[in-house]
Parts: sequence; C-alpha cells; structure tokens
Amino acid sequence: MYWYYKYPLIIILIAVLFGTGVYIWRASFSSYFEKRAEKASLESPEAQGGEAIVATTPADAPKDKSATGAKVGEPSKPAPSRPAPVVLPQNVAEGLKQAKAALEADNPKAARELAYSMLNDEYCKKYDTSWYALAGIINQANSIFMNGKAPCPEKDTYIIKSGDNLTKIAYRNNTTVQALQRMNNLPDTTSTVHPGQALQFIKGTWSIWVSKSQFLLELYLDEKLYRIYRISTGRQDRTPACTFVINQKLMYPAWTYNGKSIPYGDPENILGTRWIGLKPIDEDKLGYTGYGIHGTTEPEKIGQAASLGCVRMLNEEVEELFDFIPSSYANLNITVTIVE
Repeated sequence: MYWYYKYPLIIILIAVLFGTGVYIWRASFSSYFEKRAEKASLESPEAQGGEAIVATTPADAPKDKSATGAKVGEPSKPAPSRPAPVVLPQNVAEGLKQAKAALEADNPKAARELAYSMLNDEYCKKYDTSWYALAGIINQANSIFMNGKAPCPEKDTYIIKSGDNLTKIAYRNNTTVQALQRMNNLPDTTSTVHPGQALQFIKGTWSIWVSKSQFLLELYLDEKLYRIYRISTGRQDRTPACTFVINQKLMYPAWTYNGKSIPYGDPENILGTRWIGLKPIDEDKLGYTGYGIHGTTEPEKIGQAASLGCVRMLNEEVEELFDFIPSSYANLNITVTIVE
C-alpha cells in the first residue's frame, strides 16, 4: 500500500478508537452520579415518610412523635372519631324549647306541665336522653315550688288558729316544720306563728326510688316524679336492692362505726349533715339493718360506688329531702325502693 493511503487510514482509525473510549468513559461516570443522586434521594426524610427539617410539632406533644402520635417515619394514625351528637325526637326538642322558655319567663307551672305531658309518652323511655331532659325541667320547676310561695295544684292552704304552732300544723297535715318554713319563707330560728296567717303545704304521699346503676334518687309525690338527685352507692355492690321504710331522722348525726361513736364535725365522721334511717320490709331481707340516706364529706364522689353501703347525697340536697319527708311519728310508711 502506498504511503499516502496508509498514513491517513491509521490516523482515522486512531481518531475512531479515541472517540469510542471517551464516549464509554463519560457514560460510566454519568451512571455513577445518577446512582449516587438516587441513593441520596431515597435516604432523605421526605422519601421515608418523615418530615422536613423545618417541620414543627405541638409544644405538648411527646418527643419524636408527630401531632397524631405516630413516630417519625411511621404512617400517621387517623384521629379518633367523635361520638355523634345526641339528637332528640323533634317533638321532644320542640317541647323542651318551650318548657325552657317558660322557666326563663318565670312560669315554672307551665314548664312543668309541658314536661309532664311528654314524660310518659311511648317514645320517652326511662333513663334515656329524652327522659333526663324532661326530668330536668320537672326538677327545676319543683325546686321552685318546694322552696317558696309559688302556687301549684299540689299545694294546700292552712289558716292558723288560736293555739296553733308549726309542730301541730305539720303533724296534722302530714308534713314537717322545716317544709312549712321553706315554702312560706319563715325563718328557721323560730316557730312563732299568728292566728289568721295563711300557710302553704304540699299535700300527698311521698315515696323514694333509688337506681344503683344510674346513681340517682327519685322523689315521687303520689307516684308522680317530683325531684331527682345524684347520689353515691356502696362500693363492691354493698347497697342492697330491696324495699325499706324510713324509721329515723337525725340532724348533724354522730356516726357509730366499729363500736366507736364519732360525733358530727369530727373529720372521721362521713355522714354529713343529715341521716335518714332505713328499715327493711322485705321478708327475706329483714337482716339488712343499719342502712340509711345521708350527706357526705366527699362531694367529689357523688355519682360513684364509694360508700360502705348507704346512699350518699350532697349535704344541701339531703337537707332538702330531709325537710319534706315526715318523721316516723306521723305513722306514715314512706317507702324507699332500691333497685339495680
């Protein structure tokens, strides 16, 4: 081959080989950097499901947790669903609205009549939301009647005669001195009355129903719901389910426990300001003695099973109940029925 053919071919071949080598070298390095970039991306917090460096968490949240309580890098747990709001039947809701308006307008009689008219309807089951709402209206209205001169159908009037006193009047009308004082705005420091003075009193027969499961004491007048009170019952199911009659009433009672008499006012005396003693009448439960309804030195435990077996009430509420329940001398069998 002539030299002027040979050398140009050699130069071309060298150029081709050199270009191929450069291409392969660049391709190799490009792949290397792409893999590094991909690895760095996969190792970043965002790629792992975590938060970026600028993310914040609530001040009261535990460390290393997001606002939902999940650790960084873990899927967030859905927030717990809230319970659906209680929806009253339309007729109850409307009736309650009218009854509340009547109370606000200082017309407890109209408010109570509305609540009573709905309380015994078939859609209102005892202890459901509707029942409690209606019972609450009745409770507020009757508190007004029990503690003042507002008139209502169950109230009667007695005109004081010469020689009368509050004790005689109370005995004659199956009520108490304290109830007469409450309803007629009389001072509790005196029992002085004057002939010709008119006194109001509530006529009818009282009875009490205690629901252990609801922690509720219900006061009835002639078998009609009159008041409701929150209570405590015996821990470890110590409050027996049976029927009692009231056989004793004491103000500022001493407490006899383990053979020791603890006077009222002693920090160890847990009876509060009033004691209403109970006597069982069920034939198979006559041994259930020593039970009663009383106040408490632990108001924060109302609504719990916390007593030694008695029914506890707030002091101001047991005082009201005490004032309206006649004493045993009136020869009345005021029943107290305790149910599960």
